Amino acid sequence: EKGLFLLEGQKLVQEALDAAVSLREVFVSPAFSTRPGAEALFAALKTKGTVLEVDDDTLEDLATVEAPQGIVAVAEVPKRGGPDSLVAAKGDLLLVTTVQDPGNAGAIARIAAGFGMAGVVADKATADFFSPKSVRGSAGAVLRVPVHRVDDLVDYAAKLKAAGVGIFAAVARDGKDPSTLPLPGRVALLLGGEGRGVPDLLFRACDGTVTIPMASGTESLNVATAAAVLAYALARRRAG
Repeated sequence: EKGLFLLEGQKLVQEALDAAVSLREVFVSPAFSTRPGAEALFAALKTKGTVLEVDDDTLEDLATVEAPQGIVAVAEVPKRGGPDSLVAAKGDLLLVTTVQDPGNAGAIARIAAGFGMAGVVADKATADFFSPKSVRGSAGAVLRVPVHRVDDLVDYAAKLKAAGVGIFAAVARDGKDPSTLPLPGRVALLLGGEGRGVPDLLFRACDGTVTIPMASGTESLNVATAAAVLAYALARRRAG
């Protein structure tokens, strides 16, 4: 609500610095100084004037993980122009509905970054991309790739279609093979939560469906795994 989120651990704080994410406060404990590379990071943070030194017990109280590596930071959510900026952006997109597990939401952001996609747009029924577990699940990708949640994903899909983006929903059966996916100028792959899947209203907004071929007896994949397979297939199609 305040536009702030938590970064836990040396790697994520370093990535925030590299991505020029604004850090409000950085808390470090004596345990931090024992980690490789900590000295250089500490020196860089000190120049920002935001470092507060605390004892190990206080650091553990601030963190949401059992082993926060002696450093926790409060950062500002990156401002990237909002979801409408992705309507006309270059690159493909991932659309996400009702993915409630924050680890999966973070992993989907990581997949979008890994395959050079323009970003991720989700509905409000999807986990917050900047919750601590999502940030960790993204391995810092939410600091590098635009991720947004919108009130009405059906309305957003209509904007994408008006901009010439082809929308294809991932379904468990009877969809196109990813290797034969039509390629208009841009593609948005739509993924639903493993329980509810893609709501009917969103289905009607799609240009088609896509199904990952699997051995008989396997009904579906974890949503983040499915996103990775489909993003890879799309990247291969783009590469020719």
